[in-house]
Amino acid sequence: MGQDGRRGNDYLVRVRRDPEGFEWIVEHDERRALSGPAPDPDSALRRGAFAAAALHSLDRISRRSF
Repeated sequence: MGQDGRRGNDYLVRVRRDPEGFEWIVEHDERRALSGPAPDPDSALRRGAFAAAALHSLDRISRRSF
C-alpha cells in the first residue's frame, strides 16, 4: 500500500513498498511522470522530491520564450 508523500508544484510524490525495497513515484495530473527504486522510505521520499523539483524546473524552462 502506498504512502502519500510531499505535494508541491502540481506534483505528488508517493512512496510504496515493493518486494525489492521501496519505490518512489512522482505523479502529475494523476498520472505517473517518473518512478524509481530506493533502499528505504526516507531515501525514496528524498529522491522523489528531487525528481519532482527537476520536472517542475524543466517545465518552467520549456514555457519561457526567448
